[in-house]
Amino acid sequence: MSESERQHVQARVRAAVDAQEVGRIYSRLAFQQALLDIEAPKVAAAYRLLANEAKVQVGGQMKTVWQKPVRTEDAEMNLDEHYDRSPVDHARDHCVATMRAVLRHGRVPAAPKSLLHKGPACTESGVSKAHDLREGPA
Repeated sequence: MSESERQHVQARVRAAVDAQEVGRIYSRLAFQQALLDIEAPKVAAAYRLLANEAKVQVGGQMKTVWQKPVRTEDAEMNLDEHYDRSPVDHARDHCVATMRAVLRHGRVPAAPKSLLHKGPACTESGVSKAHDLREGPA
């Protein structure tokens, strides 16, 4: 088998393993989401926003990486490229604030507007209106 064929096979195996791991992570997220939907609907809505924002970020990064040629040398690694974490950080902060509010039986904070206007990811999950998050404890 030639070197290029070997590299091609290795890349396909790595892709399959990566896809399996992503599937496992999404499965765990869905399990946690289902538990929250049952036990704490207000927290579930905030968690759904966080999970959706994380998926958007990860999906974009994965797409960018897959479009680049396979790196074969350590020197080709670019560890200086950073991505904007602020959307995920805002979603995480909102999720934590919602959890705290529900635990204290206080007022549930409204989701940041930037999280509510993401389009299909939020509306498909049933979180399309800010008042869904502000109704108070479950």
